[in-house]
Formats: sequence, structure tokens, C-alpha cells
Amino acid sequence: MVIVFSSFKVNFEQDEEIAKANIIAISIANGLKNHIFLVHTYYRYVLYPMKKRNLKIEQGKTTRNRLLGLAKRIFSDQGYEVLTLDKLIKEAGVTKGAFYHHFSSKKALFEEVYYQAEDEVAECIKAASEQETLEWDQLLAGCDAYLEAFADPGLQRILKIDGPSVLGWERWCEIDAQYGSDKLEVFLEWMRRDGIINVTSTKALVHQLLGAMNEATFWIIQSEDQETALLESKMVLRQLLDSIRTQ
Repeated sequence: MVIVFSSFKVNFEQDEEIAKANIIAISIANGLKNHIFLVHTYYRYVLYPMKKRNLKIEQGKTTRNRLLGLAKRIFSDQGYEVLTLDKLIKEAGVTKGAFYHHFSSKKALFEEVYYQAEDEVAECIKAASEQETLEWDQLLAGCDAYLEAFADPGLQRILKIDGPSVLGWERWCEIDAQYGSDKLEVFLEWMRRDGIINVTSTKALVHQLLGAMNEATFWIIQSEDQETALLESKMVLRQLLDSIRTQ
């Protein structure tokens, strides 16, 4: 019995139906007729512990998501410095041990929220670009969406105000590049090969274009009339891009 259960526990514990069928097949092979007893033993020593483990994993995910959701709200509304771990832990209804199980520090928590914010901006850019069919229009739509995303005060605070100071300039630039430079360079190289744009170096163009848009977002954030600043930034960016367009 011990050999039988040790064999199927390793190979079949991830699929309940397969495991039950395997119990019966093994019992028949071994001349064991009491299948009910075997199934009961399977539930008691294999399935129940496995379900407890899965429940623990789900509870861990729920705790992690709750901490991230609360942290994002505070970071967005009030800023990094306002959030204290004691306040966050109390509001989330978790222990300090639970917090440190998921995040090593307040800074690590912020970086995770920062990644989520970057994902949000990336989704906005993707959605805007996919509405266009021509590559040139996709580029313009993506650039506009990038600038428009920072009309959200929460994204402004996380990505442009607190991000550089909390993460450090080098780390901030590294993450920012992950979300922008590589994909944009590939896209611009396609446009260059298709004869849509004429540039000496797409890599240089990527850095200058991202640099210009980053600076534009900082300017928009600091402007008293952000709506006008956004509109003017879009217009000037189009003028810059028109200078490299061949068609």
C-alpha cells in the first residue's frame, strides 16, 4: 500500500480525476478490491493536503494584490513619502510577517506598483496604435497616447514625480527603457526599411524621441494649464516627426 500510494502521489497529484482512475487501475493490478477504501485514503492523504496547499497559495495572491492595490491608491493620491508600512499593514488587515513575505521593503513595494503603472501606460499606447492601419498613423497615435496617459495625476505622481527619486535615476531610466526603447526601435526600423522615414540611425532616433517625450511629460505636469501644454506638445512632436518623414 505504501509503495502504491507513494508512486501515484508523485505522478498524479495535480489531476484529481486521473489520480482516482489510477488508484483503481493500480488496485486491480495488485489484486486489491476495496476501491472505496483506496479512494478515501487518496482524499485523506493526497487530495486534502493538496487543496490546503492550493488554498494557501490563493490566500497569498489575495494578500499580495490587496497590499498592491492599497499601496497604489496611496502612492497615486498622496505620494511615496506619505505611506508608512504600519499604516498600510493595518489598513490591509495583514501581519508584518505577511507583508515581508511578499515584499522586502517599502521601496520594493513601490517598484512593483511602478511596473503596474508602466503596464497601464503600455496598454494605452497599444490600444491607440491598434486603431490605426498605417504605420505612420500608428506611430503618431502611440506618441499621443503616451503624452495623454500623464493627464492622470496618479500616473504622473508614480511614474514621473516619485519614480526617479525613489528608484534612483539609473534604475528609473533602465525600467523606462524596458517599456519603450526596444519595441520602439524595432518599429522605427521597420518604418525606415519601408521607406516611410529617413534617418541615419534608428537607435539614435529612439533615444531622442523618448527623451523629447519624457521632457514633454515633465513640462506638462509642471504647467498651470496642462490641457494646453498637452496640445502644444502633440503639435510640436508631429512637426519634429514630419521632418524625417519621406512620404
